[in-house]
Amino acid sequence: MKKSLLFIYGLTLMLSNLNAQDYHQIMLNGIVKMDSAKTIEQWQDAASHFERIASVDTTKWLPQYYTAYNYIMVGVMQEKNKTKDAFYTKAADYVARIERMNVKNDETLILKSFLLQMQIAVNPMKRGKELGEQSDKLLEEALKMNPDNPRYYLLKAENFWYTPPMFGGDKVKACEFYQTSKDKFSIFKPLDDISPNWGLHRVNEMLSECSKQKK
Repeated sequence: MKKSLLFIYGLTLMLSNLNAQDYHQIMLNGIVKMDSAKTIEQWQDAASHFERIASVDTTKWLPQYYTAYNYIMVGVMQEKNKTKDAFYTKAADYVARIERMNVKNDETLILKSFLLQMQIAVNPMKRGKELGEQSDKLLEEALKMNPDNPRYYLLKAENFWYTPPMFGGDKVKACEFYQTSKDKFSIFKPLDDISPNWGLHRVNEMLSECSKQKK
């Protein structure tokens, strides 16, 4: 506990005197944590890392973005819906911060759509119609901004995969979108090495499931 508090103090002190090179390296350190996360504790660690950056440097949207994304992932891994919702609420706070910065791009729209999808999954019957329409609208807006963003196709695939057939779900279509997402990942070039680039692992995982469906 003492070591953890010292680390937080040290990071906060460093962040308070950030120059561009420091900021870039600390962001990269967080992305390494995020990209290797497999457990709730590891996702939480990544979320906390970006949250500390976001609390000190409130002028940049990426720390807010990654804090939100990692809290979504912490929520995804919870077993109880009430606990999931608590983490989704934390993520929503950081999405709202981005919106207050007047930042609007394909990545932020896709992130908000992803959050809404996860909130729907907690209670599909109660939330599906309203939040589903919002999520779809955000995705289509993101598509207009950047039709080559692979995360758009990933979220479309997830929609089709997890929606019951009676409500428009279709695993064949889902697999087509997963494949398109993989194709887009093969040509996708983030703006730099701290820009959003998540999702390929999930795509490959689900394409493996698609292969099983065909057998």
